[in-house]
Amino acid sequence: MPSDSTPTRGTKRKVMHELEQKESRRQDKMVIRRFERAERREKLYGKCPGLITRGTKSFLEKKVVSTPREKSYEKAWVDFKGWARTESLPIRSVEELDLALTNKINVMFFEGLDPTDAVTLVAAAKYYREDITKATIMTKTTEAMKGFRKLEPPQGRLPCPWPMLCVIVEYLWQKHYAIALWLLTIWATCCRPGEALKLRKKHLVPPSAMCKHWIIILNAGLDLPGVVPGKRKDNAPKDESRAKMVSKVGESDEAIIVDQPYMQGFGEVLASYVHKKQDHELIFDFSMHKATVLFNEVLVDHNYLDHGITCAYQLRHGSASSDVLQGLRTLGEVQKRGRWNAAKSVRRYSNGGRVSQVYDSLTSNQKANAEIAERWMAKIFDAGLRRKSSMKG
Repeated sequence: MPSDSTPTRGTKRKVMHELEQKESRRQDKMVIRRFERAERREKLYGKCPGLITRGTKSFLEKKVVSTPREKSYEKAWVDFKGWARTESLPIRSVEELDLALTNKINVMFFEGLDPTDAVTLVAAAKYYREDITKATIMTKTTEAMKGFRKLEPPQGRLPCPWPMLCVIVEYLWQKHYAIALWLLTIWATCCRPGEALKLRKKHLVPPSAMCKHWIIILNAGLDLPGVVPGKRKDNAPKDESRAKMVSKVGESDEAIIVDQPYMQGFGEVLASYVHKKQDHELIFDFSMHKATVLFNEVLVDHNYLDHGITCAYQLRHGSASSDVLQGLRTLGEVQKRGRWNAAKSVRRYSNGGRVSQVYDSLTSNQKANAEIAERWMAKIFDAGLRRKSSMKG
């Protein structure tokens, strides 16, 4: 006769039935999630392109590089194959390709091209040729690249000093306010210009008990708060905008604290600009082309091109360089903040001496205007802090 503590057969069957039901529900949920992922991926990328053949790349293999990079590889590879045909240089085997690339790289050197152009060509060869498992198996090409770099070392972009950015922002402030804020965002987060254009209102995190500074989330993950995968609220963005964003080095959800002492108040200014937007809406809704055109107009108007400032990317370098120069961060901290993989890149980009050199190259009138703009920028941020204090009161 079973004791009170011993489960009966009926109890065992009931427990087993419940466990089977739980497992069945778990399996059902897994299947549902799988079909939801498949549906989302089809909306984002289309249907599966089918089987691949030798000599072609599959969909996922192509996603190893970005679309712009793939286009640059395609152009370099097509141009190289045309040149090889003109010069009667075969490229069927690895040895033939190695010889042809070596000749081409020598030609590129004497044509005055940049080392990065040669790097792109070698990367394109590796991308399109399945028999090139790694570039170093092409020994002659590898040695030619070493010689190219030795005679023409790659140059990092000059960093833009903060006072010069203040001049640019002041120029854009009235007619192109959003672009002025975009430039300040690049500096505040030490991010790439394209990363700042992906930001949505929900990626702007106000100060709290956890952190007294504003936080900006770069390359946010896939799902939006309150949006169930496979469904969409009326006010939520289309599925195409919900693709997982990653940085150049493949990272996502990177929280950057805006802690520069001279930028306190910028978070309030940016928050004031987006306060009427929905959480899922982009902070900046203009194109990179438009922003670049206007940025270049300011550079020309202030003769900044003569001092080596040519693109918005130099704000990222200027931010890193200024942090080092002012002792706000160590090189290691700058590398982590800027999300550089290689310490070599940080040593080149965060050179405090270079940012001082650029500023010292300005004329006395340009320096005077930069100092005025810097004081004006401080007043703008101070006004943002005062608005915050009055709202609390």
